[in-house]
Amino acid sequence: MCPCSNKAWEGVGGAQGFYVGEIGAAGEAAFGRPTADMREADLGINCFLRDGLKAIASYGRQFSSAGNANQWSFGLADRFLILGRVATPTEPQ
Repeated sequence: MCPCSNKAWEGVGGAQGFYVGEIGAAGEAAFGRPTADMREADLGINCFLRDGLKAIASYGRQFSSAGNANQWSFGLADRFLILGRVATPTEPQ
């Protein structure tokens, strides 16, 4: 049985675009940015496993003059990342 069967589900979607600026394709490549104008549409789902923790899955399609591409994303996202123990004061201040 899916661990998300009794949990909250959320559909997500979005669109974004990138346009090469005045520095041109060579300048964009130097910064690791796309060298051609592109647009992307994304659709996905989120499943909230417990408070602050969700599983994500999405599919995106990128449209560009340099070539089109599919983009799949899967992962877990946590609202808080606890790196260590937090001390609490024992006396009121």
